[in-house]
Amino acid sequence: MARYDNRNALIFGAGRSGLAAARLLLDRGGRVAVVDEHWTPDALAKFSTEGISCLTSERQHLPDGAYDLVVVSPSFGLTHPWVTIAQQRGLAIISELELAANYWKGRLIAITGSKGKSSAVKCIADTLELAGIPATIAGNYGIPLCTRVLELPACGEGVLAVVEVSSFQLEHTRTFAPTFAAILNIQADHLDRHDSLEA
Repeated sequence: MARYDNRNALIFGAGRSGLAAARLLLDRGGRVAVVDEHWTPDALAKFSTEGISCLTSERQHLPDGAYDLVVVSPSFGLTHPWVTIAQQRGLAIISELELAANYWKGRLIAITGSKGKSSAVKCIADTLELAGIPATIAGNYGIPLCTRVLELPACGEGVLAVVEVSSFQLEHTRTFAPTFAAILNIQADHLDRHDSLEA
């Protein structure tokens, strides 16, 4: 059994990465609830029809429940009140990227940095395809890696995923270990989230 099979998971955020994580956990026998402060009717309908519990909570509160895993969408920083509460409850906290990497069977190239990530990812993926090496793009580029795990045969075995990785995704990542990685330029960006360049 894989590390995150059959878990009772709470997902922070009803966006693209939250839905992808929920689908992967459900596929692996989990029970999933998604919490968001503001549900849109479309998101509520989409999650509900897939058997995912939809919870609403204020910023200073987090639903009670017998959860043993929290998957955090990139928009939730280290100091978000829900993250703080989850830490106080002793829950395992991971990112969607971390969840996906535990199931991905192919190799991974990770690209991070302040500027130029998307261009580098596209260039690398195109080059691999031209060289006859099966490749796919995932991550912050637009398609969560959890989605690729579900849609490709054998969880991507034999495929090289070129993953755009944001600093937001890395905050809740613990064991993500790509085959190859590149850090592009580092600039004073997103300081409203990170507080300082040193941080």
